[in-house]
Amino acid sequence: TSSEGDGIKTSSVASRHLANLNTHGVTIVKETLSSVQLQEWNIKLENTLRDPKSRIAWNSGRAHCNVAKRSVHYDDMSRIGCSIDGDNISDNARSNDKQHTHSILKMLGFGRNKHKDEATDDGNTATNASQQIPLQDVVKSYFEQHGIKRYQITQLQFLNANPGSSNQIWHRDNTQRGLTAIIALKDVGKNGPTELISQSHRDDFTLWSPCLDVLQSYLPSNLRSNEKDVPPFGSKLCIGPILGCLDAGDTILYDARILHRGRGYDCTKKAKGDTSGCDKDRPVLVLRWDATLTPPPGAGIITTTATKYVGSMLYA
Repeated sequence: TSSEGDGIKTSSVASRHLANLNTHGVTIVKETLSSVQLQEWNIKLENTLRDPKSRIAWNSGRAHCNVAKRSVHYDDMSRIGCSIDGDNISDNARSNDKQHTHSILKMLGFGRNKHKDEATDDGNTATNASQQIPLQDVVKSYFEQHGIKRYQITQLQFLNANPGSSNQIWHRDNTQRGLTAIIALKDVGKNGPTELISQSHRDDFTLWSPCLDVLQSYLPSNLRSNEKDVPPFGSKLCIGPILGCLDAGDTILYDARILHRGRGYDCTKKAKGDTSGCDKDRPVLVLRWDATLTPPPGAGIITTTATKYVGSMLYA
């Protein structure tokens, strides 16, 4: 059992993730999978996608395979990121987890981080990056924070984006609170990272907010918004579309309401001599949690279509 001191320290770790989710709609959980687990899940994904009995759905050059409850992989995948000791907060979380915080403040956590010793936002150095709070501890804390007592896994999925894949449509996973985790099985960079619009999960966000922000910047200061507590769109806290580049084993965890899409990548540069990233696929695991009373998607065909087209116009 954690001591009182350890409990306070652990809570501060989780609170940073919660602050990122509340402010930006997204956070990064480092090293969800170990190197051994990465090898195992890469093999499981490859075997599943090659199995002729698997029900694979193709979309924009991506192979999607939902993991049903009867699947041999369901239990193992549903337990990814659980506390090792079975408690709400594990021993692995009792470290000074500031590395991801610096990344979030610098680029909302989406810079690729191959260097374990990196200066944090307070000038110190995070040298013990392997000790991180478990993914599902963050998930549990998120729902508890918002007073949601009952939530459940609504999707487990193997997903692989192949070279030559195209951009997905802009969409939300749910119109109500929930979380989606994308766990990288290989480094994610040029090979089709997830693209998200920071703060688009907020209640005051609309697809036209960025346009209104630009217009507001041309208004006299006395006619601009006087809201001081909530940063306006277009401020330093909202940088528009951002790319979820990850190291293998890391997780991008985002609010189900955030506007996002899978970025495509082609090999047209290969003819020009730039072959970097052109032959690499992007295998990931997808886990989703939603409140029991508000299952996904929560939006009808009209809202989904509007999001698709307006999002494409604003963020081509």
